[in-house]
Amino acid sequence: MTQVSKLLITHSHYNFYREVWQTIKDMREGYSVLLRKKEKYIPQRIGEEDEVYKNRLASLSYTNILNENIHRLCSILTSSPITLEYSSTFWDWLTKHMDGEKLTHEQLIYDLYSTLLYYGRVHLAVDAPSEVTVARSRAEYDANRLYPRVVLFTPLEVINWGHIVTGK
Repeated sequence: MTQVSKLLITHSHYNFYREVWQTIKDMREGYSVLLRKKEKYIPQRIGEEDEVYKNRLASLSYTNILNENIHRLCSILTSSPITLEYSSTFWDWLTKHMDGEKLTHEQLIYDLYSTLLYYGRVHLAVDAPSEVTVARSRAEYDANRLYPRVVLFTPLEVINWGHIVTGK
């Protein structure tokens, strides 16, 4: 098995939920996506004449209630201060210096809640320098990519996952 083919192996949960997650993604993106895929979401009824079906497709309307409700819930969740209890110096450093994706902490938390409410699952990747290095200027800090990057992925973007346990 080649390295590339190993990368294309998908997790069984991904295979099971992929179509549902794709539908959620289409709904999340809104009317323009649904309009392009209207035959997928509005199938022709058994015995329905082609002309009647075309008229039904032409009269498609969509109110994105899902997005409105998710936005409302995320606004409620993020309207009060968020406090995390932890004792790790890594998390102190991360929250003080994080700007890898140019998101504010509030926006990251909002996106985290939003993705979690849409898909029921969210993946986060944290990439931080292994050693905290002191930069002499912001330009040196940015040029050497000394800041941690926190990237959020939807379930459709992560096709395989697992657990690696090292040590005892």
